[in-house]
Amino acid sequence: MKRLYYIFLALGCTIAVACKQNEPLLYTDIARAQFGPDPTVYYSSSQIYGDTLKNQSFAYLATDILVDTIYFDLYTMGAPSKVNRSFVLKQEQVYGTTNALPGVHYKALDNPEISKHYVIKAGATHHKVPIVLFRDVSLKTTAVTLKFKLIDNKDLALGQPGLLWRKVVFSDKLIKPAAWSGSNQSQFYGAYSEAKHRFMISATGQKWDQEFMNYLNGAFTEPVQYWMSVVKSSLATYNAANPTNPIIDEVTNKAIVFP
Repeated sequence: MKRLYYIFLALGCTIAVACKQNEPLLYTDIARAQFGPDPTVYYSSSQIYGDTLKNQSFAYLATDILVDTIYFDLYTMGAPSKVNRSFVLKQEQVYGTTNALPGVHYKALDNPEISKHYVIKAGATHHKVPIVLFRDVSLKTTAVTLKFKLIDNKDLALGQPGLLWRKVVFSDKLIKPAAWSGSNQSQFYGAYSEAKHRFMISATGQKWDQEFMNYLNGAFTEPVQYWMSVVKSSLATYNAANPTNPIIDEVTNKAIVFP
């Protein structure tokens, strides 16, 4: 009996430690901040590292829209404060890519017009962080990367190391959504090309961006099956009407096809 007692005691300690390690908030000693996913899935251990990258394109917007704002979710650890707490963001260069230029591609993170919004209000533990993007002419031909990270300050220290940064890749051309990959690509969309992407948009009136594909990636397959049937039917109609003028995939230089 004594031996069984020690076995169960050790097992209980192991489970307790494992559960503690799976908690998304590990630091509660002092006020800290870190990024996270949407509040609806924040306490899901499988989602805590989600939403680290956003792909954004002005190509979906009207030509007279020159500024766009995207948002990331920021959280604090510890008890809510009775006073407002500011946080600081700083750009981090990404090697091997074209880095966004402050004042050209985005509003500088230390610009008072934007940094004044980098405040977590008294009583709050969550904040939608705005990042303002500019539709510079260079984005017509180039996608740029803006990676930024939290910097500790007098109000908030840093949280978990893996949750201190976020990245947005944006341009004025169509960008392959992150969801256009894996089984989605092999079963529904096929290899990505901008020509195919544009045709899907024109055939359905949907953007086929990350938000729309996240919706299609829900618990059921009917939505994606329905929309892909619309796409395929539209492509068949187009090809029948234009037998000598197919829509060409700019990557393969062949007519676009779907699985």
